[in-house]
Amino acid sequence: MTRTPTLPPMLDRDLDRWVDAGLIVRVEADAIHDFEQHRLEEAMATVEAPAGLEGTRPRRRIPVVAEALGYLGGTLGVAGFAVMVGRRWAHMGEGARLLITGVAAMALVAAGAFVRDHADPALLRLRSFAWAVATAIAAVLGGTFTHDVLDATGTRSVVLGGAILVTAISGALWFGRHLPLQEGTTAAGVLVAAGVGLSMITSPTVSGATLWIVSLVVATAGLRRLTTDPWVLTVTGSIGAIAAGLMVSNDRTGPGLLLASMTTLGVLAIGVGNASMLPRFERVLLMVVGGFSFLQVAPATIVHFADRAGVLTGGTIWLGGTLLLMTPVMLGRSRTPVLLQVFGGVALVAGAAITGAQSVAVATTLGLITAIALLAVGTTPGYVLMSLFGCIGLLVNVPWAIQHFFPGEGRVPLLISVCGLVLVGVAVLLTRMGGRFRRELRS
Repeated sequence: MTRTPTLPPMLDRDLDRWVDAGLIVRVEADAIHDFEQHRLEEAMATVEAPAGLEGTRPRRRIPVVAEALGYLGGTLGVAGFAVMVGRRWAHMGEGARLLITGVAAMALVAAGAFVRDHADPALLRLRSFAWAVATAIAAVLGGTFTHDVLDATGTRSVVLGGAILVTAISGALWFGRHLPLQEGTTAAGVLVAAGVGLSMITSPTVSGATLWIVSLVVATAGLRRLTTDPWVLTVTGSIGAIAAGLMVSNDRTGPGLLLASMTTLGVLAIGVGNASMLPRFERVLLMVVGGFSFLQVAPATIVHFADRAGVLTGGTIWLGGTLLLMTPVMLGRSRTPVLLQVFGGVALVAGAAITGAQSVAVATTLGLITAIALLAVGTTPGYVLMSLFGCIGLLVNVPWAIQHFFPGEGRVPLLISVCGLVLVGVAVLLTRMGGRFRRELRS
């Protein structure tokens, strides 16, 4: 009879102390306890495994250097073959094109099927690599069949044919196996086929909106952990949703850019705010995807809207900053992570300022209210960064408000005096909070 291992009581006492101190919430403490219990049970099972079962988990026998050289050699061989075929591709007949791509794809699928993946983890990766190359060739086969046999000469028709075949083959190879590459190509094939297919029969707005919904379903399936490697669907669906917003912008610039911007903020919020739900590497991938996309989309969005509706643009950015700060708290976390505090603080201060493109009165009023609110939030534990953004808001909006509401030459002495007092106040505040900055940011 196997005895269930138990964790040392010290861990429970530490977790209770951290919850009482407000460092973590009870949900996170329970998740840590369950994680450590699972790790302990796995370790005990490995130690107590019978001698005849020691070889059930494959151990590495192939050196890393040899594996890397194998991939490099295989890639060069495939590339050389592709170059040779490419030079003669335009002069080949329809049958020859289909025969070459079909035989090559089937040969690689068969080669991967004969790999004894249980003998070494490197062989499992070799199988996945071979099948990924077969999938790429299948994309060419699907496009060739669509162009030559179905006589569809449009670029979108060729892409659709390749995407459909990639989805079918990748799905068959991936089903029931832990193969992230094949899961990724399956999800990507579905999204590409949906986007391209819909764009052929309807407007970019409708096709983009539909693709956004499909991408959201794919990402949700990953977040719900419904597949063998759910992080693949989470990341692929996130990329597809952002691309869908950009597709809408080709037809309706404003709504499309706004949809893409809000999607990138959502991806960032999920990556930063789900520390107890998602693995670290998955959150890092989401932060990279969301951060890079936001840097590309946000400037174009601001430029487009600020010229036409500065208040709406700034208000939307301001609201996005508020959501970034509030989302982790609404999800049960004791405080907002530092990275989201930075993004949220910048969005709040910048959003209020952008409304000045249409109304300086609204911009300065909203900016001052925001600055005071940020200073108030900064007095609570864990949110000292908000005090810094509140000080920045005061330094920007106090002189701006005086210039707007007190026109004429008489405003100069008032402007100088008030700005001096604000600077002194900010300096005193930051000096008194220096210890909190060091403690909270270090933790």
